[in-house]
Amino acid sequence: MKMLEGLHHHQSVLFSNIGQLLEKKRFLDVMLTCHNEAIMVHKLVLVAYSRYFDAVLLGHADRCPVINIDSTGIEFETLRAVISFMYKGIIDYVRERDINYFFNYFVFHQILNTNIF
Repeated sequence: MKMLEGLHHHQSVLFSNIGQLLEKKRFLDVMLTCHNEAIMVHKLVLVAYSRYFDAVLLGHADRCPVINIDSTGIEFETLRAVISFMYKGIIDYVRERDINYFFNYFVFHQILNTNIF
């Protein structure tokens, strides 16, 4: 039992530290662009949560690739909410009318843990 408690603490510290790296804009290594706006994130987080981004990034040898996702039809605020979910495990902001679209985006991009809805 003690080992499981230690593992939970380890995971909490890891996620907290990765979130802080995002907030401090440290070690960011991929740029997502959407409708002339951009957000820098960690490749590791994208590929940990999304088979889609894993496949896309596998084809990029760039040190800091730029991935344009305008073709998916997502709005920048929704993209920001998806990224927030990947880092925090919670959805900070999604307009009520966008919930179905948000879920479909998760499914299309094969983002894990879609059972949150």
